[in-house]
Amino acid sequence: GIPNIYNQIDVLVRVDCSYGYSFPTLEAASCAKPVIVTNMGIDHHITEAGGGIMMSKEPREYLYKGKELAKEVREAVIYMRDHPIKRREMGMNGRDEILRNWQWSHHINNWRKFLREATKA
Repeated sequence: GIPNIYNQIDVLVRVDCSYGYSFPTLEAASCAKPVIVTNMGIDHHITEAGGGIMMSKEPREYLYKGKELAKEVREAVIYMRDHPIKRREMGMNGRDEILRNWQWSHHINNWRKFLREATKA
């Protein structure tokens, strides 16, 4: 399954220019894999928790500066390659963020609470 795929990688590189829910980032983090991402969607939650590296600019700023983005991604990949202990630490930080804040049960309970409050007479 999907966890088997993520468990074969050292790091997820997700360079994206579209907003979305970022399932690949969440899936990689749940498998304790660090991420290298652009600032789109919810990816910042993982990198702010120490689960990886976020590119310095908004993706659309790179639109006509592909070489600049490529250089930044390359530097992040080299950093991950050259710092295996830090890479593992980032992976565990991302996993901890998933366990703390991104479990389905957590979100379901929040929605139940919201709906109960919203439907009180």
